[in-house]
Amino acid sequence: MLAIRAYGFIKTNKCKNLKYKLLYIFFVSFALGFEVLEFSQYQKESIKPTLYLVSEKYDGVRGVWDGKTLRTKRGNIIAAPACWIEKLPPFALDGELWMGYKGFESVQALSTRKDSVCDDWQKVRYKVFDAPTCALESSYKNGFGDQSGFCTLFARLDKVREFLQTKQESVIDLIPQSALDFSDNKSFDTLDFLLQEVLKKGGEGLILRIDDKAYTPGRAKDELKLKAYADSECKVIGYTEGKGRLEGKTGALICEQEIQEGSDFSYDFSLCAKPCVIHFKIGSGLSDELRENPPEIGSVITYRYNGFSKNGLPKFARFLRMYAQ
Repeated sequence: MLAIRAYGFIKTNKCKNLKYKLLYIFFVSFALGFEVLEFSQYQKESIKPTLYLVSEKYDGVRGVWDGKTLRTKRGNIIAAPACWIEKLPPFALDGELWMGYKGFESVQALSTRKDSVCDDWQKVRYKVFDAPTCALESSYKNGFGDQSGFCTLFARLDKVREFLQTKQESVIDLIPQSALDFSDNKSFDTLDFLLQEVLKKGGEGLILRIDDKAYTPGRAKDELKLKAYADSECKVIGYTEGKGRLEGKTGALICEQEIQEGSDFSYDFSLCAKPCVIHFKIGSGLSDELRENPPEIGSVITYRYNGFSKNGLPKFARFLRMYAQ
C-alpha cells in the first residue's frame, strides 16, 4: 500500500500569477451572490496527472458562510442561533453542516427552522473544505501591485487552521486531506483504499480536488465526488397509481431532469437533443408514508442510480431524500 500523506496543514506558496487576481475576485462575487462550487461525478478518465487533495465527502447540508450570514448553496438563509454563529470567522467558508453518520434528515430539518436555539445546535459540526475569499485579504491590504493572485487549496485551508488555533472552542472541523499525485498510476489503488475506509465507517464517499486551482463557482470538471453510487436531482411532475398492495397509493414518481454537460461524464449526449431533458419514473425507495403523501408537484428530490441505460435514462433509480435547497 502506498504511503498516504495527510496534511493538517503545511504552509505552501500562497501566491500565484497576478493575472488570476481579477478573475478570482469575479468568481468570489458569484460565490457570495450564491453560485457556489459544485462537484462533478468522478470518472477515472477525467483525472489529470497532477496533485489532488482527497478528503471524505460528508452527507450533510451545504453551508456557505460569507463572514456575516450562513446560507444554503441556493442562497437561503440558515437561521443558526447566535451562540453558534459567533464561533465562525470574519472570512468566508464553504462546507457541510453535519450531525453524524445517518444524521442528514436531522440536520436538514434543523437548517430549515426559523426558531433554532442553542441546545438544538450543540451537535452540529461545520465540516469545512474551503475558504473561498483567501486571496482578497492580501489584495486589499497590499493593493493590486502585489503578486498574490489566487490562493492554492492548501493555503486556503491553512487560513482556516490558523483561525482555529486561536480558539479554545469551535464548531468547525477542518476536513483532513490526503495528497495523491496521479502522475503515478498506483495512486488509483490508494484512492480505492481510501474510499473503502470511508464506506466502512458509514461515510458517503470522497472528494477529489486539484491543489493548484482557485475556488471556482459553478459546476467544475476538475472538482470531483466519488461514491459507491451516483446521485442527482430531478423535479417531480406527476405520479403513477399503485397496484396490488399499493392500490390507492402512489406507485411511482414521474420525474423530469435536464442533463447538463459536465454534470456527469458518463452520459452519452448523442442520445438527447439540447437542451437535454429526460423523463423517468422512480418507484423504489419510497416509504409507505411517502406513498400516501408524496412530494408535491414541482418539488425537487435527490435520487441514486447506477449509470445510464442505452436509452439515456438512469438505471436502478431509487428515491433517496427530498433535496436540500
